[in-house]
Formats: sequence, C-alpha cells, structure tokens
Amino acid sequence: MSAGTWGGLALGVGESAVYRLGELSLRLRRRHEEVWMHAGHEVSTPIETASVSIGQSDEAAGDVSSEAWIRWAVPEGEDLELQPVLPDRPVVVSPEQPFFLPPEGRARVFVRIPLFVKVQTSGEATEASTLEEFPSVVLSDTWWGSFTEGDLGYWLETRARREITPELYSPHLAVCPFVLVNRSDQPLPVERFAVRVAYLTLFGRGQAVWTDEVQVRYSGGPEGSEIHYTGKVPEDAGDVAPLATSREPAPRGFNARTFGRLKARMAAL
Repeated sequence: MSAGTWGGLALGVGESAVYRLGELSLRLRRRHEEVWMHAGHEVSTPIETASVSIGQSDEAAGDVSSEAWIRWAVPEGEDLELQPVLPDRPVVVSPEQPFFLPPEGRARVFVRIPLFVKVQTSGEATEASTLEEFPSVVLSDTWWGSFTEGDLGYWLETRARREITPELYSPHLAVCPFVLVNRSDQPLPVERFAVRVAYLTLFGRGQAVWTDEVQVRYSGGPEGSEIHYTGKVPEDAGDVAPLATSREPAPRGFNARTFGRLKARMAAL
C-alpha cells in the first residue's frame, strides 16, 4: 500500500488485515471466494497516522460475531484496493470565529474534511468495482436548506480556519481551500457554509491531503452563490500528487445556496 495509507491490499485465503485511519478500525478477512469486512469506530481515541497490519483470519476476528461481518463474493484472482473518497453528501461547517465580509471583500479559509475509505476490487482482467465505503470518523446528520427544500448533509465538528500549518495535517482529513467573495452591496455574515464535496479532486503526499480550491461569489440574490471548482493543485499544497478524482464531474459553474445563519441550524434541529 502507498505510504501505508492507500493502494492495493493483497490477502491470501486465510489471511486478514486491520486498517486504521482516524476513528476507523476496519477488519478484512479473505475466505474462499469471499471477502469479509467489519468496521468500527473508536470515537474517543482517533489516531493521527494510518496503519495496516496483516495476519491470520482469527487475529482480525476479535470479538466480532460471524453475523456482524459484511460478506462479498470476490474471486480469488482479484485483490483489494483501499482508496480515499470524500463524503457522499455536502458538508456544513462553521469558521473558528464568525466574521463579516464587506462588499467587494475577499477571504480565504481552509476546511478540513474527513475522508471515507473506499474498498474496491482490483484485477487484471476486470475493472475496479466498489464494494463498500466507510467514514474515517463518525459524522452527524444535518439539513441544509429551508423547511420545504434542501439537502441532507453532514455537520463537521472541525472548524474552518483562516490559515493552515503542517501540524494540522492528518491522513484522514483533506484540506479544502475555500475562497469567499462578496459581490453584493451589503456585508456578508460568515457563520456557517456548505461545501459540495462531490466535485472535489484529492491530492496528497505523506500526511498531507488536499483538495482543489473552491471559489464562491456571493451576489445577494435568491438564486444563491456562483460556485467554481478549479480542479488544480492549490498553491498552498506544495509538492503533492493526485490521489483520487471527484465523485462527479465538476460543472463549469453553477449557483447554489452556500451561506447560512447559526440560528437557522438551531431551528432546523
């Protein structure tokens, strides 16, 4: 596996692996023509490094009952791959401290987004096929929108920061640069905002994982904000390599509601 975090995982019949990332402890077992998986989360003790250990099947079983395993029929000629992927819903986040953006003002913040682990097959004769996805941390559900329309999302416990430093890097958190531009004639309160992560590309090296930059232009109208995804390595990321493509192709530009008030979240809960 690449840097002990992502890549191929070859398990022979009777072998097992324990993969740890963030709060996630993922157990995998290879049986005849099958792969068994079990995911658990150690919420109180997330780890800041990724690891994988391989042994015999019984070593990965622990106290997990046979009924608790997810079982997939996978031919013995196909190996497994563990790949990073961003959450399957939009994420909603608040800055460390709410602030106002004046008319024609511009601000850059950094959002750390928990990764999911995608388990997929890998064989010379077949295309990769996704088996399961597991979140590296337990995420809370939230609603983004009005009482009549909107999207189900995840609320992030991590806070958006005005600056990012290397000690904040973690292999289970992707750093997303988020540029806010206020094109309206009124101050824009930045208390919470949504990131539509399905269109983001992943890059990384070592402990650092980055996404491409999101640029949001707020005009104050009911149609929401104009959103653009660069698809390129952000200038802050340094020497990183591509890790994963986006879940969905990024549109050239579109409008969607991006900003919200904290009192609106409390009313929706």
